[in-house]
Amino acid sequence: MSDKFTEFGLSTDSYAAFDAVSLRDLIKRRLTEKNVFTDQLFEGSNLSSLVDVIAYSYHTLLFYLNRTSSESIFTEAQLYENVNRIVKLLNYNPTGYKTSVLTFQAKATANLAQGLYTIPRYSFVDIGGIKYSLASDVAFGKTTSEEQTIASIGEKHLLYQGVFEQFPLQQATGEDFETFTLSFDESTKIDAYNIHVYVSSNGVWSEYTQTESLFLETPTANVFEKRLNENKLYEIRFGNDVYGRRLKSGDTIAIYYLKSDQDKGAVGAGALKGELSPLTTSTFLQIRDNIKSPNVVYMSLSNLQQLTLTNIDPSTKPEAEETVESIKNLAPKFFGAQHRLITAADFENYVNKQYGNVIADVKVVNNKDYIDGHLAYTVNDLQLQHPNMESRIAYNQVNFASSTNFNNVYIYAVPKFEKITSATPMVNFLSPAQRSLIINGVDKIKALTCEPVVVDPVYMAIDLGAALATETLTPDIRKNTVLNIVKRRDSQRDDDIIRSEVESVIKSYFGTSSSLGYLLDMSSLYSDIASVADVIDVYMTRTDNTNVKTQGITFLSWNPVYEQSDISIVSQNTQYPYFKFPYLFEQATLLNKINVITSLT
Repeated sequence: MSDKFTEFGLSTDSYAAFDAVSLRDLIKRRLTEKNVFTDQLFEGSNLSSLVDVIAYSYHTLLFYLNRTSSESIFTEAQLYENVNRIVKLLNYNPTGYKTSVLTFQAKATANLAQGLYTIPRYSFVDIGGIKYSLASDVAFGKTTSEEQTIASIGEKHLLYQGVFEQFPLQQATGEDFETFTLSFDESTKIDAYNIHVYVSSNGVWSEYTQTESLFLETPTANVFEKRLNENKLYEIRFGNDVYGRRLKSGDTIAIYYLKSDQDKGAVGAGALKGELSPLTTSTFLQIRDNIKSPNVVYMSLSNLQQLTLTNIDPSTKPEAEETVESIKNLAPKFFGAQHRLITAADFENYVNKQYGNVIADVKVVNNKDYIDGHLAYTVNDLQLQHPNMESRIAYNQVNFASSTNFNNVYIYAVPKFEKITSATPMVNFLSPAQRSLIINGVDKIKALTCEPVVVDPVYMAIDLGAALATETLTPDIRKNTVLNIVKRRDSQRDDDIIRSEVESVIKSYFGTSSSLGYLLDMSSLYSDIASVADVIDVYMTRTDNTNVKTQGITFLSWNPVYEQSDISIVSQNTQYPYFKFPYLFEQATLLNKINVITSLT
């Protein structure tokens, strides 16, 4: 094949140059070469204007043809709707909006008699117009006639921001894989983790459970598949009597969803001081009575008012739907896993996706890495003789699984709930209920021979710190350490503004970017501080030791639980091991440790 288009004299790659100017020049050249128009293509002529219109019209057309072609290729697609459609072929379900989640404590008054009680699902508490709801029935026992804290409620359950609402009842036609779309306006945000489905057949309601894929289910399973489609609307799909039970013609479908108040729904510590109220719509009450166990008696409104809920910690922040970048990254990994958990990456991807509303970060290691890493740290670095028997924070979870020690899978999970105070170390650990939730989910699709163990991370406190090489390190060093920022002599910028900008730079390095096995990039941090406008030098000093002066920025890193056994000065790029999670200690005092000095030269 010739490398030229014979008729037009174009190279085979000329299409790459088909912009408006090139097209215009091509048309003009062709018209003159054929001696059709010899003296009518001067600038400003009617023919020249017509050629311009044609050239720019084809340029626009070619742009959209190229864009359309690119959007059909997985690696090139940029639009959410196109990426969503493509990953549907991989049976990947993008994650939707995540509402705020709140941990809480429950206390029963003396007016609530001893006995066994069940709080009905969808009960909610009102915080000044902001509602938080329970997503499931909550059973508990009161063992005394006096006021009693019911620890099991808060340990086993969470409150989700929003109130459960019922989608208009749907009637089934009985077709295979019957699908219903939850249509809402763009301002309505539904929590991705709280969509519940009930089906009435012959007047009796049954609860249907969500499955990752209908093709994993038996013909008689009461299950549904949920997917966030290209329009960011949820599709609820049922089976065909081969893969999950098929709906019968005339069945009634009730879908309950948690409607979020979005950003205004997040609350701070101590905001929750209220009583529970039940959801009492007529349809829901009938559903509730049909699906409950015979021995369950739900609490009345008067009894619910004898429970008081409070929160020590703030809620998590809501999160938007999964991004295009995240979908393109995770979809191939989930497809490769084929609904099975084999590799460490399989476990990590699964936990991040399935429990992303409560888990901020996760690392998974095998038994060898656990022994060589975390367990070796407790024995060699901390000098613990029996780490599994330690009662102090973070090491009460150092254990082996009950079945096989040699094939354990250790899951290190960092909750999104923050528990950081100025007086105590970070104690941000999963509750027993959250651990069980993860293990139960993992057990369904893990390899038969492995045993999952959820382990608490080691939280490492980070603060400004400088010391002499011969100095014995203690956490008190941080109290006397100062970060000095030297600004230009002719700078007109306010010192407080510079201090605030430097503070923001440091905090950003230990914010949402911090993770298990975090790489503390000291060189990049120093560069960002030095890039603050009018800053010409950065160094560390101590108020209690004039001999200490360190160029650049340095940190004190220590384990607040075993502070004498694991403490060091960080001055260079540092890679923390997989089981350590660094966090900025006493963030509220950081600004007071930053000093701005005007250069004398």
